[in-house]
Amino acid sequence: MEALNIDREKFWYLLLFVSDYIYGSCLEGIKVKETSRVLVEKLMQQLGKNIGNSGCILSFIKPMTLTLKLQEKHRSIEIDDPISLAYIYLVYEAGKDYFSNDKPTRFDTQEIDRKGKDTEPNTVLVAMFYHLLKSFFKLLPKTNTSKPAKVYSTVSLNKTLLISRLVYLTRLSTDKRYTGVDEKKDKQCPNFIKDQIKSYKDYKILRANKFYK
Repeated sequence: MEALNIDREKFWYLLLFVSDYIYGSCLEGIKVKETSRVLVEKLMQQLGKNIGNSGCILSFIKPMTLTLKLQEKHRSIEIDDPISLAYIYLVYEAGKDYFSNDKPTRFDTQEIDRKGKDTEPNTVLVAMFYHLLKSFFKLLPKTNTSKPAKVYSTVSLNKTLLISRLVYLTRLSTDKRYTGVDEKKDKQCPNFIKDQIKSYKDYKILRANKFYK
């Protein structure tokens, strides 16, 4: 903390808040579905990316089929030609501004996902912990790094290793490799936390936080 010029007591309160926020999102939070607006936007993004226009001819960059299942009649409607899908996309583009609104609407309502998992995987908690603390460190004034300390020296400026060690100290994980040392292989691993969470880079937690809105 001294190397980063951070007040220990205030940082402790920050850790309490971050821990509460993580548990409220990943372990206590109610699983919700994506909003109607987000689902439609994702569909239209895929359509827009895959429709090519060569002169007056519309074509797919890659084969694509849009399927609508009708459960009551046990049948489905499939659209796989580029002209029809391009028509859907263009109608959406022409009318989307009509539904745009800074305030939440019925299209932004999140429903409870009763089929969702009860909790998030432990690595998701670690990833959220990492990204929240990284955001905090970005707000700090730049530390004088004209003579940067080594990662494993008594005084270190390596924020990634600090966060990794805090994961272990706060018992988010009992894996000792988060301390930066792999005892089994007898080697240092200062970037262990990055290797663990890289697969969750674009992971979105669809939960209503129990403690914070």
